[in-house]
Amino acid sequence: MPSCFRSGNNYPHIVARKLEIPEFDDVTCNGASSPDLTAPQRTTFGGTVPAQYDALDENTELVTVTIGGNDVGLFALALSCLDRPLASDPEPPCFPAPGAGPDRLDQAIDGMAPIYHQIAHDIRVHAPNAHVAFVGYPTAIRNGGCPTIQPIAASNATYLQSQIDHLNTVMQEQALASGATYVDARTPSVGHDVCALGPTRWLEGVVPETDSEPLHPNLRGHQNLADQVIAALDLSSR
Repeated sequence: MPSCFRSGNNYPHIVARKLEIPEFDDVTCNGASSPDLTAPQRTTFGGTVPAQYDALDENTELVTVTIGGNDVGLFALALSCLDRPLASDPEPPCFPAPGAGPDRLDQAIDGMAPIYHQIAHDIRVHAPNAHVAFVGYPTAIRNGGCPTIQPIAASNATYLQSQIDHLNTVMQEQALASGATYVDARTPSVGHDVCALGPTRWLEGVVPETDSEPLHPNLRGHQNLADQVIAALDLSSR
């Protein structure tokens, strides 16, 4: 589906090829959030795609899911963390000021706990014979950032990654509590974030160096995600 910006080299496709899975449905879609699992999604350019659960049935053997970032607005957060050199303050913080009250993003991420739990339940209803694997988000940026490479101030970079870590933690807790597999994408990608150079970079920066989207995994990143999924499935089957 062109309006979903699906890639034939994303981690689900790579997993399917490596495991020689004969029948495979990729229903990933740019901008998808948890409501799009149960209802048709209006895509970025005005198209409509079916609910993702429509691809599941009793013959489904494996379901991988990475979701939540769009629910809580991680991409919008990343954009707000960028330096604005034409503004009066070139490095505005993208996190709440001390004493400004509860962090709404923290609250939104905590609110994903029952949503992840429900997703695991719903997948099992639609695909009762499937192995379910929640795949976390990779490391986006190292603590302190890399201001000479990516236009994100040190404090903003640290806050951004802390919230990605928070979301991963909530996802992991709910995946394991529901009996699903959790695939850690954070640990293997340390050192391969947007600050890495050349072939060691697995996540594209603000200005991509490949045809991948900004702040999304490139081919190397998806290859590693696929490797982590396969390794996690192998361990959980023993």
